[in-house]
Amino acid sequence: MDWEVRPDGLTAVLLRVHHDYPKLPLYITENGAAFRDDVNGNGAIDDVDRTGYIASHLRAAHTAIKAGVDLRG
Repeated sequence: MDWEVRPDGLTAVLLRVHHDYPKLPLYITENGAAFRDDVNGNGAIDDVDRTGYIASHLRAAHTAIKAGVDLRG
């Protein structure tokens, strides 16, 4: 769908909420993206884009945690 992927935006939002509400534990309840599912010759989907999306957002969440955000889930 050619949506922009900005994991740094997740870090920024987590840091902002932490700054505005420093004693509030945070939980991410929804995050996702739409990618084309191309089936390869073996009938599987090589989901490189989606796994990269998840990995980059986990790293972004970890960056926020290292900066002091109480991210619990």
